[in-house]
Formats: sequence, C-alpha cells, structure tokens
Amino acid sequence: MICTGKDASDCAIISKHLKTKKMTRCTYALLLALLLSVVACVDDPIELESYGRIEGQIVDLSTDLPLADVTITTTPVSLTLKSDADGKFVFDSLPVDNYQLRFRKDGYEDEALVAGLDEIAEVSLEIFMSRDYTSNLPPDIPSLRYPQNGAGLDELNVMLRWSGGDPNPEDSLTYDLLLFRGDETGAEQLLTGDPRDSFLVEGLAFSTTYSWQVVAHDGTNDPVYSPLWQFRINDRPDRPVLLVREDNDQFQIWMSSTTGDAIRLYNSFNTAWRPKRSPVGDRIAFLAFVGGNAHIFVSNSIGEEVRRVTTVPVGGYELADVSFSWSPEGDQLIYPSFEQLYIVNVDGTGLTELAQAPAGQIFEAVDWSLFNDRIVVRTQGDLSYENRLYQVAYPEGTLSLLVDDLPGTIGNPSLSIDGQRLLYSLDLSGLEVPSGRQNNASVILTDLSSTQPPINVSSFKPGGYNDLEPRFSPTEAEIIVSEWVTTETQVPNLVRISLGNLNLREVLVENARHHDWKE
Repeated sequence: MICTGKDASDCAIISKHLKTKKMTRCTYALLLALLLSVVACVDDPIELESYGRIEGQIVDLSTDLPLADVTITTTPVSLTLKSDADGKFVFDSLPVDNYQLRFRKDGYEDEALVAGLDEIAEVSLEIFMSRDYTSNLPPDIPSLRYPQNGAGLDELNVMLRWSGGDPNPEDSLTYDLLLFRGDETGAEQLLTGDPRDSFLVEGLAFSTTYSWQVVAHDGTNDPVYSPLWQFRINDRPDRPVLLVREDNDQFQIWMSSTTGDAIRLYNSFNTAWRPKRSPVGDRIAFLAFVGGNAHIFVSNSIGEEVRRVTTVPVGGYELADVSFSWSPEGDQLIYPSFEQLYIVNVDGTGLTELAQAPAGQIFEAVDWSLFNDRIVVRTQGDLSYENRLYQVAYPEGTLSLLVDDLPGTIGNPSLSIDGQRLLYSLDLSGLEVPSGRQNNASVILTDLSSTQPPINVSSFKPGGYNDLEPRFSPTEAEIIVSEWVTTETQVPNLVRISLGNLNLREVLVENARHHDWKE
C-alpha cells in the first residue's frame, strides 16, 4: 500500500509515535527496509590493508664473503636500494603481495627470485651471487716508476718501483717480480703473488747490468707481463775510506770517498764493525757476530764474496774496541782472544797461538806493520783504564813493554808502514772511572827508532772533544782520528790532522768511527 493524502499524514504520525497499536502497511515497509540495512552491514565488514617486510644478506658464492653495494629492485612497487658493508638489506612496510627481487653488481651475474608476503608478514633471504667472468677485463700492463730504463746507478741497494691497475675495481691485484742478474740465464723470482708495487733489491754488484720484469695477476685472467726493463750498477767509485756508523745500536760498515760520498756494505749483517783493507787493497776483513761471539770475515774489495775466517772467536772485554790486523803479505790475520794472541791463514787454516798475555791482563788490540814485522798490542786489566802497550817479537811471541800503565786510558796502537812510528790515544786528563769516560783523549806520536819525546798531535784540538782511534793517512803526511764530544752525546766525525801543521784540522767524513784509509 502506498500512503497518500490523509494516509500519508497518518504514516508520519505513526512513525513519530511508535507505540501506536494500529500500524498501516506503510509502517511495516519502513521497518523492513531499516532491518535489511542493518543485516547488510553485519554481513559485509570493511577490509584493512596488511604490510610485511623482506630482509636478507648477499654473499659471494665462491668465497662466502658479504657483498656490499649490490643494487636490489622490487616488482611491483618499484623500490631500489643497495646492500650495506655486511651485504645486508631491508625492505620494510611492503604491502602484502608476491614480489620479484632483482640483484645486480658489476662483475657478478644478475640474480632474481620471488618472495611472497601473502601468507608471511616477514621474509628472510640469503642470496648467493656468482662472479661474471665473461665481463672481467685483464689487468693493465705494469708501468715503470724507478729506476729509469737504462739508468746507471752507484748504490748497491736499489728500490724497484712500478705502477699497476685493473679496470675491474673488485679485483685483487698481485705481482710477481723477476730479476735477471748480468749474463746469468734464468730469472730470480723476488716476489710471488704479492700486492706491493715496490721492492728493495740488496747486494747488487758493481759493473753489472740487471734486467727486471713485473707480472700482474687479477685471479681471473691470464697474467699480464710488463716490458723487460734494465739498469746498470756502475763501476766501483773511488771510495778509499772504510768506516763504521751506528744505527739503532747496530754497527754498519760504509765505504766513503774523501768528500763523504758513502755506500753501505754487508747489508746481510745486522752488526758489522772494524773494517780493514788488506795491504794491497784487494780484500776487506771485518768483525761480525756468529751467535754471541765475534768472528773475522773477509770479502773482496767491494764487499762481495763474504766468508768467515775464524773458528776460535775474537775476544775482549769491550768488543767495540777490540781490533785485529792483516799480516804484511795479506795472507794471514792476527787477532786477540782474551789471554791469547792468534795468527790464522785467510782461508781459515793454520790457526797458531803467537803469544800469551801477562798475568792479570788480556789482549784487546793489535797492529802489524807492512814492513819490518813490527807487532804492537794493547792489553787491559780488570778495569778499562788499566792499559799497556807491548811489542811482540815475531815469530817468537815474546813481549817487550813499550808504554806502561799511565794515568788515564790508553787507546789502540797504529803503526806506520815501516813500523818506526807509533800512534795511540791517551786521556791527558788522567780521568779513571769504571765507565771508561775520557775527558781529554789526545793522539800521541812516538818515534820508536828515536829517543825524542812523544808529540801531542792533538795540541790544537778544541776543548770538550776526544781524539780517538788514530791512524796514518795513505801518504803518512796526515793523521785521521775520530773526533768525539767528551759526553758522547753526538756522533763522531772523521777528522784529518796535518803533521806539518797541527793547527790544520779538517772534517773528512761526518759520522764515522773504526776507520781505515788506503788508496
């Protein structure tokens, strides 16, 4: 029934007054519509949208190491991010769906997978990526940095330097280093699979040409070879002065010109000292440790072909002050070993005891003149300043006192070529302390063939300095000494003093001791 006119007014009254007992069909229709609308709301609820999370880690398939900076994209919802330093990534607050993930990194094959968030609110992944060797380029050809190809060098230790590169930044570049010595066939491999781009080659020889080559490896492609480069060690320069320098409490032997141009010898020894040229200058003898004992070694004139001579060690209370000498013919060496004075052939055979030290004394130093077979030794008692100088008859081995124990410390003896003049140092201050400190060590020159009094060669020495280890120059017109500050707080200098004018003192080489000068 449709309400119209008065009936419509009645329907309005009825709907306004619900307690009216008499209802028309119109009222029933309105109530039914209202009821159906309520039922419809209950059967069709509002749906809320769900979200999830995808996380994971990316690693190299062959190494199991995490891969950083991998580009990851999602489809649908086009999102892009990169893995962190640990190879990890996180996509957060993703609408629930099935996602295709794509992984890309230079040098690696692309990877893709599907991750579904329809059932699981969080997905954790581990992705393995394989190297893409088809796109990996070989290393660059190594290029030369130092020394210049064909260069002539004076030093016996040379730092070889080169440059390399690789177009694939993820590659780890390593090198082999090959060295060809002179006319030798075959190469010496100095480096194998090493990441360094420089290497110090030690113990090279004068008058020798060297070739060298670098081989680059990237772990993927074939090795890449540099050109063959060359350098030459020049002929031995004129460096007549042998000396010792101290570095980090280690003694090092150097060969120097008279202008101070020096090169180091015997790099294979941590400590080596007291170098002495043979009478004709073709060999060098020096001291070095074997275990805890000092022994004499011999090399050629440029510090090569080193071999040990002694089996009985060199001995003394203070090994830095102990000294030995060549025989006049250069076929033997004479050296102290505490109470004994030995002579040994240069090849190590024929060890002979020449003399025994007086009671309560030991031998500390010895010198043997080139002519007239004069041998002079320095002995020491229990204290460093208890010193005497003796002449030793050869071959008898008997001792004759030359200089008795004087106030102050007596230094090592040095003879002229003919053995007629004797040099030694004496601390004229007379200081005698257990530490061995000297306050005015001066060079004394004595003519053994004359009754004339000794000469103080250091009479013009500056105050506060000691003149130690005196030796004749090759012409014997000068004396060379190590000039020390008395406190020994500075390195000594090698100074030459003119015997014709004692006031003429000139620094020959800086930072020098244990010197030997033969032209």
